[in-house]
Amino acid sequence: MYRERAKRTVLGYCDPQTVRPGDTVEFMVSTFAEGAYRANLVQLINADTLSPAGRFREIELDSTFAGDYDGSQQDIFTGSFIEINTDGTFDEPGAFTAALHFRPTTTHKGEQFLLSRWDAEKKTGWAITLNEHGFPCFLLGDSSGTVISLSSQVLAADNEWSYVAVSFCPQSAQAQIFTTRATPTGNTLLDWPVRRQCDLPQDFSPVQSGAIRVAAARGGPGNVSRERPAGVFNGKIQRPRLFRGVPDIQGPKTLGAELAELGQIPLPSTLSVQLVADWDFSREIGSTRIIDVGPNRLHGSTINLPLRAVKGKDWTGETQNWQDAPEQYDAICFHDDDLYDAEWTADFSYKIPPDLKSGLYAARLEHGDSVDHICFFVAPPLGTTTSPIALLMPSAHYMAYGNHTLSVSWADRFPKVYMSKDDEQFLSEHPELGKSLYCYHRDQSEVNYSSRLRPMIHHRPGGQAYNFVADTDIIDWLDHENIAFDVITDELLDQEGVDLLERYQVVLTGTHPEYVTTNMLDATEIYVNNGGRLMYLGGNGFYWVTSFHQELPGVIEVRRMMDEGEGRHEFDGVPGSLWMLNDRPPQKLLGVGFVSMAFFGPTFYQRQQGLDDSVAGFVFEGINDDVIGNFGNHFGGAAGEEIDRTDPDMGTPDDTIVLARTDRHAEILEPDEGYNNEDAYAEMTLRNVAGGGAVFSTGSIAWCSALNHNDFDNNVAALTRNVLLRFLDPSSL
Repeated sequence: MYRERAKRTVLGYCDPQTVRPGDTVEFMVSTFAEGAYRANLVQLINADTLSPAGRFREIELDSTFAGDYDGSQQDIFTGSFIEINTDGTFDEPGAFTAALHFRPTTTHKGEQFLLSRWDAEKKTGWAITLNEHGFPCFLLGDSSGTVISLSSQVLAADNEWSYVAVSFCPQSAQAQIFTTRATPTGNTLLDWPVRRQCDLPQDFSPVQSGAIRVAAARGGPGNVSRERPAGVFNGKIQRPRLFRGVPDIQGPKTLGAELAELGQIPLPSTLSVQLVADWDFSREIGSTRIIDVGPNRLHGSTINLPLRAVKGKDWTGETQNWQDAPEQYDAICFHDDDLYDAEWTADFSYKIPPDLKSGLYAARLEHGDSVDHICFFVAPPLGTTTSPIALLMPSAHYMAYGNHTLSVSWADRFPKVYMSKDDEQFLSEHPELGKSLYCYHRDQSEVNYSSRLRPMIHHRPGGQAYNFVADTDIIDWLDHENIAFDVITDELLDQEGVDLLERYQVVLTGTHPEYVTTNMLDATEIYVNNGGRLMYLGGNGFYWVTSFHQELPGVIEVRRMMDEGEGRHEFDGVPGSLWMLNDRPPQKLLGVGFVSMAFFGPTFYQRQQGLDDSVAGFVFEGINDDVIGNFGNHFGGAAGEEIDRTDPDMGTPDDTIVLARTDRHAEILEPDEGYNNEDAYAEMTLRNVAGGGAVFSTGSIAWCSALNHNDFDNNVAALTRNVLLRFLDPSSL
């Protein structure tokens, strides 16, 4: 079902996304049409505006920020690069030489800057570029408007390492460029080193001012105080260097030989030029800092999180771990569609009052007929709880799926998922909003980082009846049952670990807690083993190895199908891909693990016969049905979308009891590796863990979409309530 909405003219995001009483959250807003907008605080009970359930409900509350605000459009500039503030060093005009190694991935997309001190608006400065034809090029512009472009006239090749060096000499009024392939192709015309030079006008001197950039040029005013990037490069860059002077053509070496030497690691001990800067990208991987190992310490910073911990041209293949040989990972990979922080100016802020209860809230924005919700989570005060129950909202999952286009790129896989065509259209018109981890960069490489510091279209009511919206069905059910609970999030759990969980008798997950960090997994395992009770109310959970950045807030990293040698995460060095491949499959903790997508035919569970009532009788107390969940307001059944089952070979513990199992699914989509269609069924399980801990698993993302069926009078809601109330009883199961 799709309900058409007014054209979107207002959009926003907040920071931070998870707050406690006393914290302040800032709201960044942009409008796409004239006129003021109104902001109000609402508590969200159910965010579903798309499905036939019609359960959307919000409660408007008083707030200090309620009122009207002048609207204005705020821009987003995508593209990752490095910015180096020279602090006046090297500003004086004079001869200089620059060199670097590069590996492009979109050679023919248009002009791309590799190393620059270039102002794209004024056409002044200098730069090493790939020109619009894919040739390495030396670009120079002086204050009079004269622009010199010297091309090597040898095409760079996608996914191949090349070396380029350029020099400028005002005394001889000459510029030169030298290029060569790092790895021979066997084609003499391509492999032969090329050096070209040109004469310059007398008294020509390129402008030497402003920051130096790697992988971009200065493109004019941007948000806050930073200039926007121009001509962002797609690909890897390694070891850019800057020198005073030009190689001595009268020396014992040929000019081409000395230019080639400027790319060697380490540099030769005898050079006819003076080193100014030598940026070693293997230093401080995992941070935003760029280290200059040259004499002037012209350190820099990465912008919009280019991909680090990637192999350079000298990677030997002897290690898969950048931590073991960082010198072999001295490259950085840039993309023109990278985005970490939209850098919008805050329109208003809100200090969380001490009496605002834990829950899901939003700043509701109304601009003409357009309505937006900037959602945020309020956790209880630090070190306290307001309930023995915690609902763990999978905020890492929301980041991973933020601004996904799955309903377009994978339309055949999601025929029963309610998604807004308005949002699909808006994302197609505004690619600057950034990508999800299910998208691809322009060069078709996978997206590895996703941030909440930008508008996330699906993290709001009506974005889709899946993931975030489906998780509010749990809030709706708890509210209907008048069961008090605290809201906590992945980001909070990653920061605080088991100390956060151990305050609660019961922890409920969302419907799709797919993205889990080492800290989160460790904390959850310790919690259960120490007597905690976990209700896993979804499917395909605890699946992908995930990392939060150690310094920057609100961004995650996931590496799935990376090139050989690049599977380790940059943020914390853990091996990426699946937790299963790291010997921590979800079955070991949850009893069940992902087996298949099942979007086409959600179905129901068959209650297992012969269960020991003394062990599992409380689960079905008051329920006489053998069929569980043959309904579902979103998908027509409580077992579907993505499903989990037990598997002793994958680590399902002996203490796991299968409570119910699906009989069949109308159509299974892509069973996970090691399974076939006959193996692909969902199982509901219970683990009685030694020491008093317990885990209840539904084995299905669609489970919670059935909670509100028939106004919550159904066996899915009754069974879930039975488990929750028994888990609250501290006596042994």
